[in-house]
Amino acid sequence: MNSIHLLSILPFIGSSIIFVLYCKNWCLGLIKVFIVSESIATFSSKSKTFLSELINLTVLFFLRSGFLMLCVLISLLLNIFVLNLFKQI
Repeated sequence: MNSIHLLSILPFIGSSIIFVLYCKNWCLGLIKVFIVSESIATFSSKSKTFLSELINLTVLFFLRSGFLMLCVLISLLLNIFVLNLFKQI
């Protein structure tokens, strides 16, 4: 009976770890975007290349964070499914 209780907690631990990693990547991505925007302000002569790098970085950042958010949602849905399964047992 104790192992069933442990199995019902494990998905929540996994989704919590994924959520923390998602928040960490979101913060690091924002820091990178701000660093590149500072570079644009300091190097105005190469603004076209820095601007294209900023756009590429921002698009990749949102794609990556969107994928991580999708993983978090799938993990939470699996948690709900597993908990309902254990409640029926």
